[in-house]
This record gives sequence, C-alpha cells and structure tokens, in this order.
Amino acid sequence: MPDGAVGGDRATTPVSAARDSYIPFDLRTVVRMCLDSTIWDPAAKGAFRRFTRVLAAFAAHEIREQCQALKTAFAPIDPDSDCVRDEAASHHSGPGADPHRISRLFRSLAERADFREVSRQELLAALATVSAVDVRTHIDFDDFSEVAVFRRGLTHCTIKTRRWFFLTRPREVPVYQRVLLMIAFEPAEYFVGKAAAKHPSRRKRARQPLVVDAPDGRSFAPGGMYFFLYKDVPVNDIELLFPNVETRMTRKDLILFSIPAFGASIPVALKALPQVILLAGVTLYLIFGPEAARHVGVAKDQALQAMPLITSLLALVIAFGGLAFRQYNNFKNKKIRFLKVITDTLFFKSVAANEAVFDTIAASAEDEESKEMILVYHWLVARPDQRLTIPQVDAEIRRWMRDTHGVQIDLHTTDAIHHLNRISTMLPGRDAPLALVSVDDNGICRAAPVGDAIHILEACWDALFTPREQPGH
Repeated sequence: MPDGAVGGDRATTPVSAARDSYIPFDLRTVVRMCLDSTIWDPAAKGAFRRFTRVLAAFAAHEIREQCQALKTAFAPIDPDSDCVRDEAASHHSGPGADPHRISRLFRSLAERADFREVSRQELLAALATVSAVDVRTHIDFDDFSEVAVFRRGLTHCTIKTRRWFFLTRPREVPVYQRVLLMIAFEPAEYFVGKAAAKHPSRRKRARQPLVVDAPDGRSFAPGGMYFFLYKDVPVNDIELLFPNVETRMTRKDLILFSIPAFGASIPVALKALPQVILLAGVTLYLIFGPEAARHVGVAKDQALQAMPLITSLLALVIAFGGLAFRQYNNFKNKKIRFLKVITDTLFFKSVAANEAVFDTIAASAEDEESKEMILVYHWLVARPDQRLTIPQVDAEIRRWMRDTHGVQIDLHTTDAIHHLNRISTMLPGRDAPLALVSVDDNGICRAAPVGDAIHILEACWDALFTPREQPGH
C-alpha cells in the first residue's frame, strides 16, 4: 500500500532476517564503486572497464541461452503467444510442454537472479494475518498442481492505520521489492469434481470448465501454467496476487455491519408493532374465536375486514424487506470496494507476465552474476600482495559494502570464482587453461592481471563463435 493509505490496525507477518544475495546497485554503479576504491592510473581504469564489459557479455550469453531454452519449453502452452503454432513440428518433436522441465529451468533462472523462494509457512503466516488493505482472504492451494513464490529485496513503507474514528497513527510495513509467482493449475477434471462436490444437485449437469475466473476479472485455463512479476508488494499482501483468492469480511467489519442492522431494526419493529398485534388478533379470531381476539385489543369488525389485514401484511413486508435490502446492498458495496483494492494492487504493481517474466529475470540474472564476479575479481586484483582465502574475500567484501555503502549482502564468492574459471575452460587445445582467478592447494586466491584477463576473455570469446573441426575431417 502506498504512503498515506488508510487501513485498519493489523498484525505483521514475521519476516526472515536472512541477508539478501541481491546487490542493490546497478552494474555501472558497481564498476564505479570498484574504481573509486582503488588508486589506479587512467590507463589501468580504462582496461578494467574494458574487462568488465567483456565479462558482462559472457554472463549475458550464457544466461540468454538458458532463457531461450525456457521460452522454447514454455511456448506450446504460452497463453499470451500471438504466433501460429506448427502442429506438424510439434508432432515430430515429441510430446507437448513438460511442466516439470519448465519449473526446473525457471527456478534455476530465478535463483541466478538472486530471488529467494518464500516458504509455505511464510505464506500461511500471511494468510493468518489481516492484509494491509483490510480484507480477510482465503486461498485453496489444492487448485494448483504446483505453486512457488519468490521474493527479492526487502524495504519498509509507512502507512496510516485508523485507531478511533478519524484518529490515525503511522506504522511501518515490510515490503518485498520484487515478487515472482509461478502457478500451475490442476486439470479440468479436478474443477469439474470440485464444482460437483460444492453443488451436488448439479452433478449431472457439470461440464468441464473452459476457464477459471479470478476475482479481478482475469481468466485462467485449467491445466495452464502462468508466471507473474510484481513490485513493491507488502509482505502481508502476497496472497492477494493469487488468482483464486477469496475475499471475506474481517471480524471488525462483521461487527460494524451487524450493529447498524440491529439499530435500524429497532425503530422498524416499533413502527410495525401495531400491524403485528392486528395480525395476531386476526389469527386468534380465526382459530379461537372473538373472545381470544378481544384479549389482544382487536375488535370483531377489525378482524372481519380484509383490507386492514392486507395493509398490515404489506407494511411488514415493505418495512423488513427494505431493511434487508439496504443491509444486503451495503454488503455488496463493501465487497466491490474490496475487489477494487485487489484490482488496483495487481494493476499498479504488475511488472511482467509469462514470457516477459523470463526476459526480465534473465536480464536481472546477467547483472547479478556480473556484479558478483566483478566485485570478487576486483578485490583480488587490487590486492595482489594479500594472501586471502575464499571466506576471507567474502567477509572483506561484505564488510566493505556494509561500512562504505550501507548495505548488507550475502555474496556468493565461491560461485563467482567458479563462473570466472569456467569461462577460461572455453579455450580449446590447452591442457591447463589459463585462469582468471586461481586457488592454490592452501586455498589462497590469486587473480590474473587485468591485461592478461582481457586477453583470456577475448580468446574465449573468439573460441565461442569459432566452429570446431569434427574428428575425422
């Protein structure tokens, strides 16, 4: 919820205190930070910038191949595709999309972009608390054959919570900066059985549903797979992103709904009391005779006249019917307001959907891996005389980021060194390939000088696009 929004008082879902692997600076800023922390001459700084550009190109090439594999696997079931599907090619290529392979590729790509999966316990904790938009929600996880939520970045925003009447107070709410949602619906047979179980009288008329309707107007195909990326989602509002979320009134809303209804019924009952007495007298007259009707003050001529009976009956129906309609209309209006809040939340916080999500997180993964490799390589190449192990490099970079730039990160130093060394293995015809970063038997890390590192990268880049001769040719 944006700053200044007004909502009810609520509990806050506990947030994991683990550090994020995400580095909250763009690639250019990280390069500048490295250069600013090192006393190098202009030529050395220019060489380092060139090294970072080629290194980032390598990361982009590898991750784009993985992204393309994910797109190819998802293409047969992409609900947003505007391409004509070649049925003949699909027939010769084997069975259709494999949801398990799609899930595996997507999870790997999300992990490389430094997204962390939200556990089922965290989701259930969010469901157990009142959301920041003052609605109580329910999600039937049985509707999904697979569901996964990933988040990255944690910040806080200030909202105003209503205490008494117009009195409000500011309150901080934890917010995930980015949220990934992957859902795979159960097949159509499941929803047919679910509808039949909910409405047994319609069991014979149950048909396979073509779509699953969401509260915000979106439609989803049973058996379909969907991906969404959102921004700035309050931790307690993650459940609002699910397409099958059901909105329910909170206990506070039920109380506020019931009190006016009870209060409005009192004057209506007092106004209708004479008609109630008249109806009681007519009933007693018809069953027990004139003496019984006289005890409640109803004369014989009143009981025999049909018009007062009809008038009193209509007065009761109109009075209580009008009250019931007014309260029902109030409930419907409140539900519409709830749904509008959900729709606005999804609309203004949506970043991408389906295949566009793959491109977005692939670009993010390119930056994240490039930033980690650049930080590790720079730390080693700028301190050639220090004998640092991988844990020491990791600790020093994290301390530098915390003390100098005010952020706490969980750097993947081992993975960064692995990626740097994997690049040099692309050079063919070398029994002992040159390494951008080497680790000796004592665990001491050493980085190749910037000039040598550029030569290694350029040679690897040329080898990457040079056709290799097949044996026997």
